Amino acid sequence: MATRRITSNIARSDNLGNIIHKEFTDKNYVTGQNGNTKISVEKFPTVPPDVVCMLCGGVMRNPIKAVDGASYCRICYLSKQEFTSSDMIPIFEKDEELENKIATLICYCNYRKLGCGWKNEIRLLDQHMNECEMIPVQCIHCDMVYLRRDESEHRDLCTFETCICGLVFYRSERKKHRIECDLYITCANCQDQVAHTNFENHAKNCKNMFCKSCKEVIDHQKMFTHAKNHIIEQGISGADHLKDMIEEIKTAQNTANVCKITTLRLECEINQLKNEVSQLTQVGRGRTDGCLVWIIENVVKKHEIAQQNQIPLYSPHFYSHENGYKMGVKLYLNGEGDANGEYISLFFCIYKGPYDDILQWPFLQKVAIQILAFGDVETITEVFTPEKTSSSFAKPREAHNIPSGFKRFAKQDIFKKQAFVKSGNLYIKIATDITNLQHP
Repeated sequence: MATRRITSNIARSDNLGNIIHKEFTDKNYVTGQNGNTKISVEKFPTVPPDVVCMLCGGVMRNPIKAVDGASYCRICYLSKQEFTSSDMIPIFEKDEELENKIATLICYCNYRKLGCGWKNEIRLLDQHMNECEMIPVQCIHCDMVYLRRDESEHRDLCTFETCICGLVFYRSERKKHRIECDLYITCANCQDQVAHTNFENHAKNCKNMFCKSCKEVIDHQKMFTHAKNHIIEQGISGADHLKDMIEEIKTAQNTANVCKITTLRLECEINQLKNEVSQLTQVGRGRTDGCLVWIIENVVKKHEIAQQNQIPLYSPHFYSHENGYKMGVKLYLNGEGDANGEYISLFFCIYKGPYDDILQWPFLQKVAIQILAFGDVETITEVFTPEKTSSSFAKPREAHNIPSGFKRFAKQDIFKKQAFVKSGNLYIKIATDITNLQHP
């Protein structure tokens, strides 16, 4: 892969740009426990000799014990075998003891060289990677590479821009697009293109007027001075010129009224959605057994709305136990971030609750999230154990912590499958492991 241009803060350091390029192309870099490349020993503070594969020199991935008594990476061992017959199968067994030992090794974040200070057991690496702010991200529009933490800054600097209508265009063509876009209105006063949702406010505060006679934008307080000068310079009838300006004022008022009707209609639709969410939050309120079955009614319709407006849905709150942790789930039917348009995103969230002062923190109970299936189809399940150092599971200081979960929980094609959508509804189950939980 060619070296990409680096934006934002990253652009200030050529060395940092080279590091990002290396991290994008280094095949020895650890990416979790499910890949096929070796795990470099450089990613660990200390490495016991017995976990190093003699064939690849890295920390063993999927370790097996061969007939000679030695342990190797499974893929390394298989790739080194020479078979004289297609039906010959090498004899080995899974080395579970060594696998468990490797899972508890302390490793660094994949992006330590970019400044991430995370260090924990390798089994927790994948969960950390979902939250790491130092991950290089490649813009799908301009191909520039930036750190995840700098996403908003890159959005302001990117040569491309995404309109509220969803179309992507060069930033230099913004004015041209907004003239043609149905979701923008041209202000009759200043000739600017204004988003329809903001036009009513703009129309009230716009300080300019557009003169059709001379094609100039002028301050409305200088309207009569402008008309007088126009008469003197070009000999145009003062009455006709002022008449044109009065018509401009009327046009602006009429446009503002049309916009006001449009805005009210949109507000009604938003209020309707809020009412639906409010009704959902009434179901299952106050459950104290650590479980919740959340019913998403009319899920296909809600998915269509989500495709137009990236608005998440929130589950009812529930509690881990009596006087326990207050919890909930955040759902993006059309996916969040780079999962948008292809996956469903589901995130678990800890809320500020009435019993927080008497609970133990951080929250460390195992959590299972499921999209229930019916018939012979298997339910979609993801399970995770909270990370001690993650702020997502610390005692909440605000209304809720940063949600943690799965951007790519399930493909959106489940909305078309009767095995998952029953009577138009989608069923999501959340369960927390309350065994060994100390009740206050």
